Amino acid sequence: MKKYPHLNDVFIRKHLKDSLDEIAENRISSIVAPMGYGKTSFIKWCMDELKRRNPSTVVMKQEILNDNPADFWADLRRILSINENLIKRLDKIHFPQNSHEVRIVADIVLETWTLTNEPIYIVFDNLHFMENVPVLSIILILSERLPKNFHFILVSRNRIFSESEILGCGSNLYQMNSEDFKLTDEDLREYVDACELEVSDEQIHKINETCEGWISLIYLKLKDYAQNGVWNDEMLDSTNLMEQLVLKKLSAKKKRFLIINSLTDGFTKEQAEYMWNDEGIDEVLDTLTEDNSFIKKGPDGIYRYHSMLKSCALEHFGALDEDEKKKIFYRLASWQQSQKDYMEAEKNYERAGDYEALLSCVEVDKGKGKGFDPSRKHIIMRWVKNCPREILKEHPYALLSFMLSSFAARCIPEMRYVSDILVESMKENTTLSEEEKNNIHGEREILSSFIAFNDYTLMNVCQRRAMTLLTRTSQVVNRDAAWTFGSPSIVMMYHRSSGDLRRECDSIRDGISGYSQLTDGHGSGADAVFAGEAAYLTGNMVDAEYEYHVALAAAKRKKQYSIILDAEFLLFRINIYRGDYEGCTKIFDRCRELLADIGDYELRNTYDMMESWFIGQFGVPRAIPDWLFDENVDEYVSFQARAQFYIIKNECLIAKGEYARVAATEFEYIPFMEQCNMPLTILYEYLQLAVSHNSMGHTKEARNFVMKAMDLAIPDQIIMPFVEVCDCICDTLRIMDLEGGYKEFARAILRISDGYKESKEKILNAYNDVDESYNLTEREWEVAKLAASRYTNKEIAEELMLSDYTVKNHLKNIFDKVGIKGNDKNKRIILAEKLRLNK
Repeated sequence: MKKYPHLNDVFIRKHLKDSLDEIAENRISSIVAPMGYGKTSFIKWCMDELKRRNPSTVVMKQEILNDNPADFWADLRRILSINENLIKRLDKIHFPQNSHEVRIVADIVLETWTLTNEPIYIVFDNLHFMENVPVLSIILILSERLPKNFHFILVSRNRIFSESEILGCGSNLYQMNSEDFKLTDEDLREYVDACELEVSDEQIHKINETCEGWISLIYLKLKDYAQNGVWNDEMLDSTNLMEQLVLKKLSAKKKRFLIINSLTDGFTKEQAEYMWNDEGIDEVLDTLTEDNSFIKKGPDGIYRYHSMLKSCALEHFGALDEDEKKKIFYRLASWQQSQKDYMEAEKNYERAGDYEALLSCVEVDKGKGKGFDPSRKHIIMRWVKNCPREILKEHPYALLSFMLSSFAARCIPEMRYVSDILVESMKENTTLSEEEKNNIHGEREILSSFIAFNDYTLMNVCQRRAMTLLTRTSQVVNRDAAWTFGSPSIVMMYHRSSGDLRRECDSIRDGISGYSQLTDGHGSGADAVFAGEAAYLTGNMVDAEYEYHVALAAAKRKKQYSIILDAEFLLFRINIYRGDYEGCTKIFDRCRELLADIGDYELRNTYDMMESWFIGQFGVPRAIPDWLFDENVDEYVSFQARAQFYIIKNECLIAKGEYARVAATEFEYIPFMEQCNMPLTILYEYLQLAVSHNSMGHTKEARNFVMKAMDLAIPDQIIMPFVEVCDCICDTLRIMDLEGGYKEFARAILRISDGYKESKEKILNAYNDVDESYNLTEREWEVAKLAASRYTNKEIAEELMLSDYTVKNHLKNIFDKVGIKGNDKNKRIILAEKLRLNK
């Protein structure tokens, strides 16, 4: 039989071509069909056709090849790299773990992308690989928040949307399934004619009936006929046909090539050459890609198998003996390590059963950049459990990395267990120099100090020992990690004993001085922020501002962005005390510029908490970040920063008038704060409980909570938390002014409270002037604040119980009054700027 040159040409049935108009009209298109129905070929045709129709169209495709969130995120950043500024910002953040982080990603896209009216299509192929990863929620949130010229095409073998999600998408969703891809007899006639094959109508019907319109099976049948000249009427499945038509016809060497390169999602020529370890790589690749449509070389130079061929090759790999499989896994891991793909290398070293190589791979960068990843907890504990203890003891830097990861995951018993193995290792080690042993012990002491979090006296003991041991800076602690754990206040985290505030200042100053030297600047400026906050709390604004400048200079020198934000939060509170509205807005401007450069989720949360403090202090419940009230806040806020988060959340609830809700937090928040040894947060909680009970008419309860707060505050003369809420508890304070033990302290609060109240009024008037100058009605203001918070029209309508038409009409009036022209693309961002809703 002669070779038919058109057999491998892509065929797209007319019905599919007609569906392109629907895809172009809809916001989201889902394409669901089993393997081998031609989904990928159709998507390739769609992308080419869309660009042919409109050369300005932007089409980006992400081919998902496994269930690894890190790989998904890396590929998504790669396809978005057409925008240089956007990729710089996305490179600095990890795969979003929750809906709040997804919204941050959407906002970064909105802020950074130069938006046009030209259509933008983002294709997610093989979405079925991510069934256990919350990728769909990411895509849905992006589709809601990005402009309407963004289109999302989702391709999967399995069902994508639940019924409720389909209802939520409404008319924005276009769905295609396997029935859309099945060939009719007329389609098959068109296909075989294009292939220049001589096939009768009877045979076409028989083929189509046997294959049920499944194009990959039809292709294999036609290929078999083209090669052998006879029709095989046996009912073979695609795997058997693949075996007969592809694998059985290959030489043993080429078959082995297919098998050993099936373990990864794709491979370069260099990787294939390394894995095969034989000559003639060019001839093998040319033969395999020319003879069938099941191996393709992409524009990125990566070869990929069709899923049917990959499944067949993996079955053959599974049939190899265990020793042979381990050798292949080891060679693959060696290649991945040479390419600095350490996590994949570690995975395959484990499959190879080579823990020596695995731990050596962990030690390559001594855990930097990986140790603070709590998701590795179960993997690391499995390694520690399964790896022979003697091998573990030979890899001290891997053990240090495991200690750090255990701390990040709050697995303190596991951290201590690994530390014990490390101590044992150093006692028995005869190959390392004494200097290097001491360096390892020093690293262990630094990590052990973390266990004593917020007790700087104990932390100092470990860190002083580390200073006597280390002859260099730490190679395990990541200087870029947020020292503050995302908290906007250092004094709230590290003040742990009423009456010890001054001593704690000295202890932290002493500790940070040594620790920052050991870690090349990690935490630089934290001691000055603590001292500045302590001065602020006692009403000493001169010393507080001085420490702010000291902290800012130290933090900037070592790029300690979390410390910079905390220093700015200190100055922000000083400016409120002074009535400096312009100073407050400048702080928020600086913080937003900083976040634009670093793009860190945790620090964005810090900024949101700072902004929320402002909202709570001034009783203006506008544009409160929605994630503050999310039930799954544990996903957003670290354990160490959670008590501070609770205080700021309560501030916002009080601003919204939800006093009963705040009053009920007594039974949840106080035990947690006591467990954390954070008395300053307890003091704030007592005052918030007092404000809430007072507002509900429970004067006796309010007075009791004020007394409890005073009991914590008087030993250190902490006065400002009372001043900040004095206008809500002034009657209670005046009564206490007449009583014994609290008399002088109550008078001290009242002496400065009037001035503080005037400062707040001055700032509030300046803040409100911005809104009043645009003459927005009360309803327009409600719509404006939601629009500026990136709510979609649909979300605004649901929130305010309005029709879509009414929302659109209100927005038109708002944009006209504020002066945002029709051709401004980032209207909602500009609205937030003009109304200072994002300040």
